[in-house]
Amino acid sequence: MTHPGAAPAAATLPCQPPQPAQGRTAHPVPQYCHSKHGRGRVGKPLWQVVEEVQDEWFEEEMEEARGGNPVSMALVGQMLIQGYGCKRDLAAGRDWVARALDTAKGKPDYAHLLGGWRALWEAAEAQPVLSRRGGRPLE
Repeated sequence: MTHPGAAPAAATLPCQPPQPAQGRTAHPVPQYCHSKHGRGRVGKPLWQVVEEVQDEWFEEEMEEARGGNPVSMALVGQMLIQGYGCKRDLAAGRDWVARALDTAKGKPDYAHLLGGWRALWEAAEAQPVLSRRGGRPLE
């Protein structure tokens, strides 16, 4: 029993985080710092985190593209053209965009996307590089 004004026992607080199971450690709490470059997470640089996520996204879209999804085909093509999540490869990128155009041809569900895909295919060399692995430094 608690006395009036006394703090309740720790085990009865509903907002208290659960304690890790015996032999396990709790997940570290992200630390933040201030610097002349702004506020950011201490640890991996953001570009490294983004590249890891890009790689996963590229692989997921590639699986869908191989399965015949024309939207994924066009996205894989764009990712290859821009070096996003993969090494930049204009020829392979154009090939995937061409496959998307061929697969979507005559299907009304994709009609609104065809113009953008054609423009992407035509202007492949002018696309910006979006990855550090894209073949040249980012601007």
